[in-house]
Amino acid sequence: MLLKTAAGWLGALAALHAANPFQPQIAPNGVVNAASYLTAAFPNYGIARGSIFLIFGTALGPQTLVSAAFPLPTTEGLAGTRVLLSIGGYNTACPILYTSGAQVAALMPSEAPEGDGQLVVSYQNLGSGSAPVHVVQSGFGIFTLNQAGTGPAVVQNFVSQASTPVNTLVTSAHPGQTVILWGTGLGPATGAETAGPIPGVLPFLDTLYVGGQPATVRYAGRSGCCAGVDQIVFDIPPGVTGCYVPVGIRTGGVIGNFGTISVSPAGNECDDPLSFRATDLTTLEQSGVLRTGEITLGRKFMSGGVPTELELAGVFLSYDTATLTKALWPLRPPAGTCYLSAARVTGDPGSLPHGAGLDAGTAVTVNGPAGLLAAPFVQAGRYLFQSAGNLPAGTYQFGDTGGADVGAFQVNATIGSGLQWTNAASFTTAPVSTAQPLTVTWSGGDTNGFVDIQVASNNSLYNATIQCTASGAAGSFTVPSYLMGTVFQSAGTITLTGVSAAAPLAATGLDKGAIKATSTFQVQANFQPPAQ
Repeated sequence: MLLKTAAGWLGALAALHAANPFQPQIAPNGVVNAASYLTAAFPNYGIARGSIFLIFGTALGPQTLVSAAFPLPTTEGLAGTRVLLSIGGYNTACPILYTSGAQVAALMPSEAPEGDGQLVVSYQNLGSGSAPVHVVQSGFGIFTLNQAGTGPAVVQNFVSQASTPVNTLVTSAHPGQTVILWGTGLGPATGAETAGPIPGVLPFLDTLYVGGQPATVRYAGRSGCCAGVDQIVFDIPPGVTGCYVPVGIRTGGVIGNFGTISVSPAGNECDDPLSFRATDLTTLEQSGVLRTGEITLGRKFMSGGVPTELELAGVFLSYDTATLTKALWPLRPPAGTCYLSAARVTGDPGSLPHGAGLDAGTAVTVNGPAGLLAAPFVQAGRYLFQSAGNLPAGTYQFGDTGGADVGAFQVNATIGSGLQWTNAASFTTAPVSTAQPLTVTWSGGDTNGFVDIQVASNNSLYNATIQCTASGAAGSFTVPSYLMGTVFQSAGTITLTGVSAAAPLAATGLDKGAIKATSTFQVQANFQPPAQ
């Protein structure tokens, strides 16, 4: 007999869940925004009314993905899959966009009430256990090119109605140009989205930040392409430039995931001394590959200011255009800006898009006031040496006998005394509020280099990191409060790293090479909500 309410489905399917070993299972924290992938483990989580959300798990649908056509299926399901929602007295079957065994995409009804509810997935009349879902009015997620909610955003540069190329490192926007950003979660729309797209302005956007600056928004609302998909059309603020300019959107007082866009004064290839120069990217366009090498020699200081570790590291990677478009390892926000990222504690960095390792020989060496150090090969393209010790100022000679991909080299570089973190103690003597901006100050270091500031926190499942960069000459930097609000209320770390201006590294087989010195300071911090 066909059950007539979602409440009835929930009860019946819960019973089936206990009786059948082949029932669908929703993964823990498996209900996420389809663009940001933020889960219930994050303080800025919420599935917006009218947004697309994903459900991850097992046995949720057929082995081969099946997509829906308009009108979107609800109570009748798609290929045997139904998604059932209950919030208080509200019960419904959510419209389904596609289904497969491991993943289902559905639309949160615009008329769904806000609050905490339960979801059940039924496949071939076998029901999963219920999974919690938190429904909010708006909670925007930015689609990204790697389809994982991180790195370069899905953005089009508006040139003309007939020309809207995708924004990439080699197809940058320019300051003042209008661009189109894609995402989901702006908020509820009026009308039946099961019947087809219903484009129109939505009034739920608070602020759009580009490189930390509020941007002028021309349109924020549903797109005309798809149900639940939103577009934000905005102008790049003047003075913004860089290969990985951070973009963040606040709706309902909450910031979602961050993406990045590429901006250069003339468009085309971006140019940023902290990531890629335009000449590097021209090489990539001409040859189809960019071969990079970077050696860092650094010292680390933990609480108390005592040097605890000396590190020599070499990374030699080759990128094709498609990989570099999605890779996260080169991502460094331009000076004066911050980028927000999140990753599973148990995540595998090797599963993310990254360059192919280059063979630079058996070891990278350096000789100078700290003695002779050798970083042996540890994995494809990577060399690492760590030990206790200090890093006196002076001239150091970096060398390598070469390998199959990178030729031998010998380069001298001068390393200074490094910076000093002048207000580190203030973060260890009292809790750090997640509702207030956080200011760090320093002295010394290379004024031609830059300073990397990281605020990191975690729970049992995820690490969340705010990464900011500042000019080495600035002497201070403030992490804004809208970003501090995304920090887990837990123990965490604040890290300050002074990075010298790069010395050139030239070797056969490299298109881009650099040698840098670093001084890293880290303190333990206790992140707490504001006092009530």
